[in-house]
Amino acid sequence: MIVAAKKQYRRAQCIGCADGAARLDFFVVIFKALFGGSMGVLTGSVGLHAVALLASGDVLSKGINWLSVFIAKKPATARFPYGYGKVQFLSALLIGVLLVGGATFFFFRSVQQIQMGQVIPPKGLAILAALLLALTSEIVHRILRSTADCNNSAAIRAAAADNRVDAISSVMVLIGTFLAYNGWVIADHLMALGVMIFVVKIGWGIVSEAVQGLLDFGLPVEVEQSIRKVCAVTLPFDALRCVYGRRIGDSFAVDLEIELPGDLSLFEANATLEDLKQNIHTHVPHIETVHATFLPRTL
Repeated sequence: MIVAAKKQYRRAQCIGCADGAARLDFFVVIFKALFGGSMGVLTGSVGLHAVALLASGDVLSKGINWLSVFIAKKPATARFPYGYGKVQFLSALLIGVLLVGGATFFFFRSVQQIQMGQVIPPKGLAILAALLLALTSEIVHRILRSTADCNNSAAIRAAAADNRVDAISSVMVLIGTFLAYNGWVIADHLMALGVMIFVVKIGWGIVSEAVQGLLDFGLPVEVEQSIRKVCAVTLPFDALRCVYGRRIGDSFAVDLEIELPGDLSLFEANATLEDLKQNIHTHVPHIETVHATFLPRTL
C-alpha cells in the first residue's frame, strides 16, 4: 500500500510537471512568433522572418498540444477502457505536419525572392535578436526533454524536438545575419533555405513516430524484458506463460498469463498476483495497468 501510494504521488507530480511544461511551451512560442516577426520587419532579416513563420505555425499546434496533455490524463471509461493517452500522438502528428508544411512554403518563397533579386542586407540588431531566440529555444528544449523523459509523453517529446529545431534554426540565422551584415548579402537567404530543409527532415521524423504511436504496437523489447525479470524473481520457477501489452499514450497496459500449482488456494494465488503487480509497478517505469490471470498447472 505504501509503495502504491508513493507511486500515485510521483504520478501526480509528473502530471503537474507536464501541465506546467505545456503551458511554458505555449507562451514561449507566442513570444518567439511576435518577437521574431517584429525584429524581422525592423532589421530586414529573411532568416528572422523564417523563424517567426515557424513559430506562428507552432502557436496553433502548441495550443492543441497543451490541450492533449489535459485530455490524456482523463481516467479510463467503459467506452475507452485504455484511457485517452493516444490523443498525444494526434497532437505530435499535427506538430510534424505543420512543421513540414510551413517549412516547404517558406522554402519556395525564399527561392523566388533570390531569383527576383530581392536580397538586402539585414541590420546589426538582427544578430542580437537571433542570439536571444536561440538561447530561449534551447533552454525550453532542455526543460521539455526532461519532462518528457519523466512522463514518457510523445506530445511533450515532440514539443521538445520542435524547440531544438528552433534553437538550431536560430543559430543558423545568427550565422547568416552576421555574414550578410559583413558583406555577403545572400548569406541570410541561404541560411533561411538551410533552416527550411532541416525543419522538413525533423518534421517528417515527428510524423513517423506519431503514426507508429497511433498504431497498436506491442510492448517495447526493453519493457517486456524488465517485466519478465520481475516475474522471474516474484513467481515460482517457469510460471510465466505469456506477456501481452500495448502503449496507451505515455504509459503501457500489461496483460500476463501465469501458471501456478493447481493445489494453491485462491487466497494464496491472489496474494501472489498482487505482489507481482506491485513489483512491476515499482521496478518497471511507465506502467499504467497490470492485468494478470492464472491457470492451474497440469501435469
